[in-house]
Amino acid sequence: MTPRRHVCMILEAAVLLATSLLAGCSGGTAQRADTTSGASSRTERAERVFVDVGEWDQYYAFLSGGQSGSVYVYGLPSGHFIRSIPVFEPRAGYGYANEPSSPAYKMLRDTGAFWGDTHHPILSETGGDYDGKWLWINDKANSRVARIDLSRFETVAMARIANLQGTHGVAVISPDTRYIIANGEFEAEVPPGKLAPDAYGAVMAFLDPISLEVQFEVLMPGNCDINDSSKDGRWAFTTIYNLKRG
Repeated sequence: MTPRRHVCMILEAAVLLATSLLAGCSGGTAQRADTTSGASSRTERAERVFVDVGEWDQYYAFLSGGQSGSVYVYGLPSGHFIRSIPVFEPRAGYGYANEPSSPAYKMLRDTGAFWGDTHHPILSETGGDYDGKWLWINDKANSRVARIDLSRFETVAMARIANLQGTHGVAVISPDTRYIIANGEFEAEVPPGKLAPDAYGAVMAFLDPISLEVQFEVLMPGNCDINDSSKDGRWAFTTIYNLKRG
């Protein structure tokens, strides 16, 4: 091989190596740019949900606490935990205080239990829109419904529902919260006091939204689950399982 040809090959190799290095550097630069872009995107997303101290979230989320017996309140879009609202809650001595005259003690004692299992909170409506006045929550374990005052985030009323076992779905009759619908998921004696299986049934109970007194009940052909109403208040709906009453 001639010296000239040898030099040409070295130059060609050097050019290829430089090209590869440049490509590698370019790729690294692009990769760093993508990373920066990703970080920027994450920052933008975080800024969209950031709520500073002293500022208000746009929405509240009310979440049932299950066997804690409470309702949890979160701010949206920040996701900040705001507070827990005790309802049928045994924690921290709620209702067990050394003051049997306290409203919490009276409500829990008079409706049958100092603990509960909350599901399906529902908000009051005016003109078909949430009005922020009241929230109702069930107690599946003890066949109760409670009303929470949203101006104070405190439980102010509680009632046990007759002829009903396992309060599950809770809904309001739109558009102006005429009734609260409380579903009985499990069959109970209707009326109570009989033992024959054909005397058992599940009901949809329609309650006064403030006093929580039963206005009327509808006997259903199976186990009621989740319910709702039409926006004009003419219809109430429920899902049902165990239609064969097995």
